[in-house]
Amino acid sequence: MRSAKRKDLVLPPVYQSVKNLAQKQIATLISSLFDNTDDALFELADKSRSDHQQDMYFDSMRHIRLHRKTLEKNFLTQFAANFENLLTSADTLDVTSDDYALIDQDELEMSVAVSGIASKVTSIYSLAIMQLTKRFGSVIAPVPVTERLNPLGPHALSSAFAGAMSDLDVQIKIRIILMKLFERFVMERMGPVYEDVNAKFVQAGVL
Repeated sequence: MRSAKRKDLVLPPVYQSVKNLAQKQIATLISSLFDNTDDALFELADKSRSDHQQDMYFDSMRHIRLHRKTLEKNFLTQFAANFENLLTSADTLDVTSDDYALIDQDELEMSVAVSGIASKVTSIYSLAIMQLTKRFGSVIAPVPVTERLNPLGPHALSSAFAGAMSDLDVQIKIRIILMKLFERFVMERMGPVYEDVNAKFVQAGVL
């Protein structure tokens, strides 16, 4: 059960500052992702061995292009919600095996994709993510913060993008392709974002 937000928690200005800084940079990365989506799907369509597959890629390309702004908005809305959710405790429970029994196959594949991205990106930026998690924890203490709850961590960001696609009317294969593009054009390019946000915390005295 999720705990209520700590009403007595007074956040320092740096909390909103790092959110705004990161949001601006990540929005640019998300835009780059969608700028490259057409090329990625066109290449897959060109390599298709059947007309059916080719039509699927072209139809998906048009559908994503049509709903691009909504997808970007949905992602940034969830991004902001992750910062709000960080201010609650008891939100650290992982999904249990019994819960997985209630997840359909498509959702399970997306969950596996999120976990894969989180694992890979954490290994790339392990130190920066650890520092950032501890700094978030310092700012909102005594609310506990884990890397999974870190709003700029790979798990939270990947989950936000997966959630942004929840109403997208494309096959799961296309969703997984978009997750791979998210990994390539967003998560693997998070280094400068982590560096800038950590620096912003340091400037504010959050060591």
